[in-house]
Amino acid sequence: MTKVLRPRAVRTGGSVVAVGLTLALGLTACSAPAKEASQESRTLAFAIGGQPSSFDPAQAEVGEAAYIWTGIYDTLLKVDADGAVKPSAAKSWEYSSDAMTLTLDLRDGLKFSDGAEVTSEDVAATIERSRTTPGIRVPDLASVKSVDTPDDHTVVLNLSKPDPALLVNLATGAGIIAEAKKLGDENLALDPIGSGPYVLDKNATVNGSTYVLKRRDDYWDLQDYPYKTVTIRVIEDSQAKFNALQAGELDAGTASAAQIATLPEGAFEKKKIEAQAWGGLLFLDRTGSVVPALGDKRVREAINMAFDRDLYAKQLMSGGARATSQFYNPIQSGYDPDLEGYYKHDPEGARKLLAEAGYPDGFALTMPSSYFSHTFEPAITQSLADIGIKVTWESVPPQDVFPSLSSGKYGMAWYFEGLNSPSIQTRANLQKGGALNPSGYESPELNSLLSEAAQTTDPDAQGAVYKRINRYSVENALVAPLVYSSGTWLTKPGVKYLPNGAVPIYLSNIGAN
Repeated sequence: MTKVLRPRAVRTGGSVVAVGLTLALGLTACSAPAKEASQESRTLAFAIGGQPSSFDPAQAEVGEAAYIWTGIYDTLLKVDADGAVKPSAAKSWEYSSDAMTLTLDLRDGLKFSDGAEVTSEDVAATIERSRTTPGIRVPDLASVKSVDTPDDHTVVLNLSKPDPALLVNLATGAGIIAEAKKLGDENLALDPIGSGPYVLDKNATVNGSTYVLKRRDDYWDLQDYPYKTVTIRVIEDSQAKFNALQAGELDAGTASAAQIATLPEGAFEKKKIEAQAWGGLLFLDRTGSVVPALGDKRVREAINMAFDRDLYAKQLMSGGARATSQFYNPIQSGYDPDLEGYYKHDPEGARKLLAEAGYPDGFALTMPSSYFSHTFEPAITQSLADIGIKVTWESVPPQDVFPSLSSGKYGMAWYFEGLNSPSIQTRANLQKGGALNPSGYESPELNSLLSEAAQTTDPDAQGAVYKRINRYSVENALVAPLVYSSGTWLTKPGVKYLPNGAVPIYLSNIGAN
């Protein structure tokens, strides 16, 4: 058996994160200061950009809505401020030597807010329902074949195949623990009962507008939750959120560089997350079934060479980004600083590669035009035209953006993907069947690397494999990353944003000084 108690190299997410720049800023917390008597009346107010669709564990979103449900529910595991998976409701876990069985040991004394004790049966019931209920949890738990409960504190997940993303998924939506007897309650989506640090104050909450959380004083981990009351407002407009922050109605929030420039010095503490998402071109058709040219590595390399990455980062994103040639999270295993600058801006060299590949006059293709691409379309069109590639943009409505990427209709698309763990990002972008690999591209060498990563449970060894996968991706031009987007959190004195990079969203990400 391979003991894995506090892995340092695995991280984040639940499902493929494809929510753009606003939700791409993931989160997690180191421990906030221990609760003191003076903190008994502390309150926190901040805003999210959209109404949560459901608090049902099988449907709970991992975007900003997670600020609310991570206060109400415990998750089995958690991701810390530096991107490492750590214990939470499960105090330890252990993989079998073949990575086909995961055993979790629940913490003693866990209680739901209605007073019922948390047992392994509650965990099993929640996982079974989430993995069999059509919705966003199904992909996260696709590797789970069955769940055993040998005693009240032990949960055993039997897998159909090794799953390197499982720990991260159990640290987000797939790891939610709900009370078994309440899972069939028709009010679950709006009136959740959990074992988390807060309860939803139904008298003060206005669904779709304002959510008020009241802290449970009997919670096992109060040091990570210094606020007695948390108020989370729904404010869709980013300028309106910033105005509320300036007016003192909110204690924390994100802001653009232009907004920050208008603030008086010292008004807020600033925490900049240097890389919250990666932006660039997805090669959706690496097999050449829709756009034959994209099946040739030389063509994909040429496209990588068509872009002045520094120009995109500094001008098109107003300095709110930095250039990159890779798509892995810089605070996660798999990231390789030696790969930065791998593709230089070289239109002449790109044209030579296209000619070698049989396209001396270039070629034409259609790309989806969406809220991700609108700002960048003129520059992308010009960069590609400079090497002989003509782009036609086809409008895609907001609700169809992500389906359009996995539809197989387009050969290439501009996209921003929220940074996640290497396991999650690899699954989406590189594995056969991945949402961002609709053509089903695979190769013997890549398949071997993916298999090795899946069967490796030691975090350091697994991280080394992801680094090799990352290099393979860059050297074979499987993606064309251009930038890492950054973001800045503003907090009032006494409030602290804790994460050091892009990690999952938890309420405990916002701590106290």
